Amino acid sequence: MFEKHWPTEFKPVEDKKFYDWVGKGCHGPLNAVARYMPQKFEQYVHICHPAWTFPANVNLPSFTGATQLERAKQMIPTTWSAALAKKCPNFSGLQKWHQVGFNLDYNNLSSGDIHSPLEGTPPLEAINAIESAISRVTEPEENCIFAVWDGFSNFCQGHEHLKMIKISAMGQRYHWILQAPRQVLFNYWRSRLKSPYFWELTQIPQAVWSIKQLWFYAVPFHTHSSLFGGSSDMTKILLAASEVEAYELPKDHLFKG
Repeated sequence: MFEKHWPTEFKPVEDKKFYDWVGKGCHGPLNAVARYMPQKFEQYVHICHPAWTFPANVNLPSFTGATQLERAKQMIPTTWSAALAKKCPNFSGLQKWHQVGFNLDYNNLSSGDIHSPLEGTPPLEAINAIESAISRVTEPEENCIFAVWDGFSNFCQGHEHLKMIKISAMGQRYHWILQAPRQVLFNYWRSRLKSPYFWELTQIPQAVWSIKQLWFYAVPFHTHSSLFGGSSDMTKILLAASEVEAYELPKDHLFKG
């Protein structure tokens, strides 16, 4: 969905020191955490976005004849650990969904089948937990840098006056970057995720980071989870959040099947 009106606090990033370190710090293969964020933080966390269970009426007209939005509302969220209880009983967050998830026959679905999490779209609970964690070091009015993948071709439409720049980093060709106060950015992010058409979003961040290089949150558009790097005080908040499925990752972690 094309957003014509951004918060007026969204501004271009003019000082290279706020983004050069990201371009220089992201490297490695697609399965490496280092591909999506610099490896300069004390601890790292893998946040697993909810998978979705098909309901009991999956083969009845109330589901098969429903609109896409109505079907989405009938899906039941589940954690990765619950979904993988039989297939991968010792799951500890060291794999991506495509390495442990299910191959479904969409012409022969059954109640209880597990659909993958949404790509590049964190749940509201994750955004709330991230903001709670970074609030220890980033005040509501303090600017954050955020990046949106340039593959979303309509991102700049109507906002050319901002003269946004693109950076090459985070393993996904280029990203447009902007800055905004923490509170403004996260409130905007939440408003977008509350949209009933959230699976069509093309203007939510794929990365957000501290202007002081104190933390980094990456949501690659083609993955089913997100990554956070920061101090142990911040990661403890994420790991303790009951509404978020999060696992600590070793530094320089490489996801393996």
